[in-house]
Amino acid sequence: MRKASGDPLDNEPNGKVSRSSLDELLLHGDVEPAGLVLSAVEEFAQELNTVCQRLLRLGSWRRTEAIIVGGGFRGSRIGELAIGRASVLLKAEGLDVALRPIHHDPDLAGLLGIAWLLPHRMMKDHDAILGVDIGGSTIRAGLVLLSWHGGALAVAQVANSWPYRDAEPGRDEAACR
Repeated sequence: MRKASGDPLDNEPNGKVSRSSLDELLLHGDVEPAGLVLSAVEEFAQELNTVCQRLLRLGSWRRTEAIIVGGGFRGSRIGELAIGRASVLLKAEGLDVALRPIHHDPDLAGLLGIAWLLPHRMMKDHDAILGVDIGGSTIRAGLVLLSWHGGALAVAQVANSWPYRDAEPGRDEAACR
């Protein structure tokens, strides 16, 4: 659009457009910039659909009933729309897999997921664990409280968490160490 008629999002400081700005533009903005946002949602949904289809062809994914998408997707209406559109595309391909945004706050979901993904035998004697989530733009550490019932994890909740966005080392460096 920049080449054809000018970028409708060009007036954003530092060239960055916030999720809330995009949500607002989609809901209440002029139709052409909103159309640009919808095109980006569609493009991303197509890519997410492709990734899901590739995963579902793997033997270990064949019986998958649901894929829960977290991270920044949950933080905006636009992300949720991309998930919804990808879900429709999967169903159109005859794949009966639910594709849904995670229910938890996106800043805490990775930390909570640690409690459910670690083997319970490793945690069964503990009331809390320290989790680290290396995400797309942020590293987050947090104290995750564990509640056990009958030898099984019943509830996990984040007591405290600390984001490291601008800390040294950066995300890429920390993930490689």
